[in-house]
Amino acid sequence: MIQNEYVFILYTEKPLVLHPFLLDRYKTASGQVFLGRCISGFNPVLAETIRKDLYLAAEHRLQKSIVDKAYALRLVATAIVFLVVYLFFSIVVRDPIPFIDEFLLGSIAAAVVYIRMGQKAKKSPRYLESIMDSRRIIDSIYFTESPVLDLFEAWVKEFKSLGVSGFYKPLDTAAAFSASERQEAEALCEFLSQRFKKRSIIADIYKATMDGRPLSAMLNQAWKQLGSVEASLAFAYLRLLSFIIEKDAVR
Repeated sequence: MIQNEYVFILYTEKPLVLHPFLLDRYKTASGQVFLGRCISGFNPVLAETIRKDLYLAAEHRLQKSIVDKAYALRLVATAIVFLVVYLFFSIVVRDPIPFIDEFLLGSIAAAVVYIRMGQKAKKSPRYLESIMDSRRIIDSIYFTESPVLDLFEAWVKEFKSLGVSGFYKPLDTAAAFSASERQEAEALCEFLSQRFKKRSIIADIYKATMDGRPLSAMLNQAWKQLGSVEASLAFAYLRLLSFIIEKDAVR
């Protein structure tokens, strides 16, 4: 089954690229179609630079999902090698400085085995095929302007201009997403959720919003912790979540 994935490009001056290789759930590019979405006025010349960055990101993600998958096996193998080498030089080979040489030689042997096993995994047919699949899909990405990103970008700029007070501005209830735009919006929220998952203050603000609790102190704290640029992005993300939830409630 073909699954659509999205690559989003925000900002015109300094692009912020959000892509599937950033997601913990991502494993392989097989059976997927990547749809490129950008804001209005995006410079297409930047697309080639972005593709090169995506190559590197894809390789890093595939290394984590394929090469590092055998981490436990590599760890056991290196531990066994270390123990064998250590015991061999401790019992069979006598030296004037006990422990130090055995420990050093065992560590070197274990490191060599660990590295060689990782290199072997990178030469496996599965890994190489996954790399080629990801590059083929990245090369096929065509970027089109997205109303969802334009709306999101407008919110980011609004927060940059108004600060935390922009959070209290009512949502435009007349606006609505089509089915495809909603899919984009949900994918964008997934990327941003990954981006802010270690920022507990953002989750706290979201919960307080859902519960109808006061937000002022938390908003000011987030603005101070994240800085104006990142906080504006986080607040726009929370507004997008609220927008989607509100539209669901209307249905």
